Amino acid sequence: EKIAAGEDFASLAGEYSEGPEKESQGDLGSFKEGELAENLRQAVEDLKEGETTSWIEISNGWYLLKMRERKESHLQTFEEARKTIEEKLYQEQQDKKYKEFMTKLRERSFVKILIPNPLDF
Repeated sequence: EKIAAGEDFASLAGEYSEGPEKESQGDLGSFKEGELAENLRQAVEDLKEGETTSWIEISNGWYLLKMRERKESHLQTFEEARKTIEEKLYQEQQDKKYKEFMTKLRERSFVKILIPNPLDF
């Protein structure tokens, strides 16, 4: 009723929420397609920016959702993703070489512990 009357959604969420979203004034962040439970996804599917759902019951309570912003997904081209791919491949190569180096170092090393065991006292 208060939301329909024009009161601020975030303020009301901060006042009435009982879960961890109380501190963030109801802000649940962004979600990608497939990250929401089916009933929540259906509820927000046709919402336009600024619109609010009716009450939705889920296993851990009731939710009222407001669509702050809708962003269309963007699939990167190969050129856009190229640098990230190169960095990932380089890091994997470095990790492999580091593991090989450490294995060889352990094989060539001898470690003798000179500190007495405290349980022997």
